[in-house]
Amino acid sequence: LRGRRVQVRYDPAELASVLVFSPEGERLQRAFPQPLNATPEPHPAPPERPAQSVDYLALLREDYDRKLLAHARPLAYCALPADAAFGPEAFLQTFFALAGLTPTANEEREVRTFWTSFGPIPEALVRIGCEHAVRLHGRGRHRRVYLHAIRTLVLAHRQSPPRKETP
Repeated sequence: LRGRRVQVRYDPAELASVLVFSPEGERLQRAFPQPLNATPEPHPAPPERPAQSVDYLALLREDYDRKLLAHARPLAYCALPADAAFGPEAFLQTFFALAGLTPTANEEREVRTFWTSFGPIPEALVRIGCEHAVRLHGRGRHRRVYLHAIRTLVLAHRQSPPRKETP
């Protein structure tokens, strides 16, 4: 009867067994409670799901990174020198202001760690990364959304070959 619709009728004063009826009212069987610690009846195996052929999350990440780099392409990365005045404290203030976040101690520590790992970062690069993430996702999202955008730009900057000056 597994998977079928049935009616269960019982006497509230006598719960030793119940009667099982079909929806049409035909009596099917008397059911008894399963004894404690008894081996359960075998259930049919769930149907096998076919393997996913497309990793949609990876496609979304690639699309996000492609949009971010296309937005930042007009910048000449080599023309973005690190500014000594834009240190860790200025980075924190700019980051949290652009992202629309109120920093907690844990969030501030994570963003400082990001600066330690990837800094010094030009202010223009931070602004472009945060503004792009805000355009795609809005303000007030998780801090890693904005840090990912900045990280993508920094890594693209570091991996791109230096531009040669043309006379």
